[in-house]
This record gives sequence, structure tokens and C-alpha cells, in this order.
Amino acid sequence: MYAANAYKQYQRTQITSANQKTLIIMLYGGAIKFINEAKVKLQKNDIAGKGKAIGRAMNIVNELLSSLDFQKGGEVAGKLSNLYFHVNQQLTEANFSNQIKNLDHVLNVLTTLKDAWEKVPFKELKELKGSQ
Repeated sequence: MYAANAYKQYQRTQITSANQKTLIIMLYGGAIKFINEAKVKLQKNDIAGKGKAIGRAMNIVNELLSSLDFQKGGEVAGKLSNLYFHVNQQLTEANFSNQIKNLDHVLNVLTTLKDAWEKVPFKELKELKGSQ
């Protein structure tokens, strides 16, 4: 019991002390994890488990969407917004149709975005933030 509580505290500390880039990468990673979980649940015909995992992934995508700053992000924020709406649409479709292809599509999109964020040097993010 103590170890589980200590681990949860460690996770909370990691999240609250992470920089913006790290948080975004963590969010993408979480969504990817839940989509993979949904695929496993779907393959096992665990429809309730699939729905729960998809719901958690959608919550993360909604968090990413709500964190967009359209004034500072301009066109990029608008395109990400459209992409996040598309991802949620695909997740909703996967939840209703039980089609793995929709989950695979979303995995591809989110993995591509996560990989792109991992390649952005933190120095460039600080400079961009400071110039606005």
C-alpha cells in the first residue's frame, strides 16, 4: 500500500515539475497508451473496456485541444485544433463501429505529432515563447 501511494506521489511530482514540452509529450504518450489498450480490449471483445480506454484517450485529446493558444499559436494552433477534432471524430467512430482501422489511424496521427514534439529543441520553444 505504501509503495503504491509513493509511486502516485512520484508521478504527481513528475507532472507538476515538467516543462510545457514534456507535458505535451506525456499527454500524447498517454493517449497512445489508451488507444493501444482499446485495441487489445476490442480484440478480446471487451466492449466496455474498449469504451473506457477510448474515453480516456478522448479526455487527453480534449485536454490538448483546450490548451491551444490561438493568439500565440496562430495558424499552427488552428491546424492542431482541426486535427484534434478529427482525432476525436475517429475515436467516436471506433467506439461505435468497433473498427480497429480507426484506432490505427489515430495512433498514426498521434505518434507523428509526439515524434515531432520530441524533435523540437527546448531552446527553440523558450525563444518562441519569449518573443511573443
